Amino acid sequence: MVLRVMTSSAISILAVLSSATVAIAQSADTPVFSSKDWRLEDRADGVCVAATTAKAHHLEILLDKSGKALLEVRIRPDVEGVALAMKAALDKKKETNYSFAKAQAADSNALVFWNIPRGTDDLLAYLKRESKFDVTPVEPADPKAKAISFSLKGSSAVITELQKRCNANQALVHTAFEKAFLPKVVATVDASKLTPEETAHLKSLLVTAREAFNASNATQAEIEALTAQYLDQINELAKLRRNVDRLTQQEIARLKKSRADSEAAITKAKSANETLRPQIATEEAKLSAANTKYERAYNVWKPLEAEYGRLASAIDAANSDLDHAESAASQARSRVDRAEREIDDLESSLSSMHSRRSPAQSAVDHARSQWDSAQRDLRNFNPETERRRLIQNDFRLGSIDSEMRDVRSRILSARSDEQRAESDMSRAESAYEACRARPDPQPTPDNPP
Repeated sequence: MVLRVMTSSAISILAVLSSATVAIAQSADTPVFSSKDWRLEDRADGVCVAATTAKAHHLEILLDKSGKALLEVRIRPDVEGVALAMKAALDKKKETNYSFAKAQAADSNALVFWNIPRGTDDLLAYLKRESKFDVTPVEPADPKAKAISFSLKGSSAVITELQKRCNANQALVHTAFEKAFLPKVVATVDASKLTPEETAHLKSLLVTAREAFNASNATQAEIEALTAQYLDQINELAKLRRNVDRLTQQEIARLKKSRADSEAAITKAKSANETLRPQIATEEAKLSAANTKYERAYNVWKPLEAEYGRLASAIDAANSDLDHAESAASQARSRVDRAEREIDDLESSLSSMHSRRSPAQSAVDHARSQWDSAQRDLRNFNPETERRRLIQNDFRLGSIDSEMRDVRSRILSARSDEQRAESDMSRAESAYEACRARPDPQPTPDNPP
């Protein structure tokens, strides 16, 4: 019953696994290598066997050099006993256990105890590392049957030679396959309840699983090769799929929403049109009445349009003349103010001329420059003509005439002041030169140097 449950679970999960069991050659072949209590045989049927040299029971490791079958660890008793199975623990806490189920040997009619593949890497490491390997027979009449002890002296050298000679120094155990072959289910199998026939069926499952596993690996390698070969096309396909998803999920949804919004807007516009039609008729009547009033007003305005244009032009011309007059008056006032400021500056400069010659000379030069500028302004400006024109156009500008007379009077006064300043400057220069030409007085007792 336990086997049926286990095999049913194995068949449902083993989709990528494979194995094969090959015939085992006769153990009487001549050893090709030996070390202490272990020997290595390289049989003619393509199977290498590393085994103990004891006479009572044999611990054997079988390897198919073709690589078609899994590594097999088994116990071969010399005589058939009453044991239903064998078990072994690699640690004192018995947390790492191995089961050996009774099976029919492929190379003889004898019964052997076959290790169900699980954690074989750890088992081989234990066999190479330790000095002995103890297994306990599972006997129905004797639950505390005496353990069988196998010597592991020389096992490390023989197993290493097995790997080198018969497996091109490659790993002996297909760890990936063992991990994939239902390790949790295998761990729960009670080897003592398996008959040789059920064990043979379990081995056939390993064959199928190993073939499926190899096929899966080959298929995976082909898929990876094809993926690498057509990576650009795959990426382009993924991009196109994303674009299709975007169009399906976003653009189409947006267009549907836009269409729904447009239909709602059309419906609203139709409703508003029906509501506004009476108002449109009323507004059209008002527009017609307003047009009639406009026509009447326009007919009144039309004869007056030419006269209005003439009067508007005359007003614009008068405004322009007034603007020009006001601008000219403003400019004249600015020039008068500037002349007054310059005259004040001249008077201030002349007042300090007697005490400071050099500053006086500089002031005179500046006054002359300013005077020349004022004269240029006066030459460019005709006060009389401007005054008459302004008086004719604006009576308020009559006072400009008196202001201009006052300006001329001040200009004449400034000229007189300039002449006096020049005379004073000449006298000062003459006195200065005479002072420089006079010899220095000789020092005397009354007039020391």
